[in-house]
Amino acid sequence: TIEQLVNMLDLYSEHYTYGEFMALTNSIDQKNVGIGVVVEQVDEGVLIVNVIENGSAYEANLQAGEVITHVNGLSIKGYSIDDATSLIKGIVGTKVTLKIKKADGTFYTKTLTRKAFEVPVVMSSLLYGNIGYISFSSFSDNGAYEVKKAVTNLQQQGAKSFIIDLQNNTGGYVSTAQQLISLFPNTPLAYLEKQKNKVLKIKTLNLNYKLPGKSRILINWYSASASEMVAASVIDQKAATVYGEKSYGKGTVQGFYPLSDG
Repeated sequence: TIEQLVNMLDLYSEHYTYGEFMALTNSIDQKNVGIGVVVEQVDEGVLIVNVIENGSAYEANLQAGEVITHVNGLSIKGYSIDDATSLIKGIVGTKVTLKIKKADGTFYTKTLTRKAFEVPVVMSSLLYGNIGYISFSSFSDNGAYEVKKAVTNLQQQGAKSFIIDLQNNTGGYVSTAQQLISLFPNTPLAYLEKQKNKVLKIKTLNLNYKLPGKSRILINWYSASASEMVAASVIDQKAATVYGEKSYGKGTVQGFYPLSDG
């Protein structure tokens, strides 16, 4: 079978149906269908950490700090984050009813219409000492451009140097990594590609901009794939200082090979 053939390849090779492939690319680009919230697991259900602007939760005035305890009348106490969010997500235009606990301990119920929304892949702030902090969560299709935009915005606020946070970033598109590496000074190369009989030097994809000052990059054990490509590249080319812990350790790159039936 196709699955058995794919299992003969490396750990990261997969066969996708059309729907699974779309779900994969949407996850890289942080595209979802649901109510437009970022959540984390708590004892009573899921805690709303952030409300995405223009999502249905935003329009219904749900607030960060509130806890979703029931979905369509079903208690999600003890549910994993994946199981809980799978109940909240769904098809565009369908409705979901939530029971929500407010910060003061009172409850209310809201029925929301599921909409398509995108979780921002870049979040930024100006830290003490004129340091710009940029958290980058996924190497989405336009992710490097979003980083560049955040850098220029922070520079206008007075940022003189930058921290690029790749903690928990599990990767995405290689081309985005090539673009992000190009933002660091003295980085003509993105990575070395080892093939069967040769090693190729792969160049960066220039965004016509360089980060000012001495930049820092943060990584952790969950930084994988494209995140590791960026970290290794700037270390080898002495373009930035990397802080954190040993990263995931994924040294291979996948390409997409479409089949005739999609």
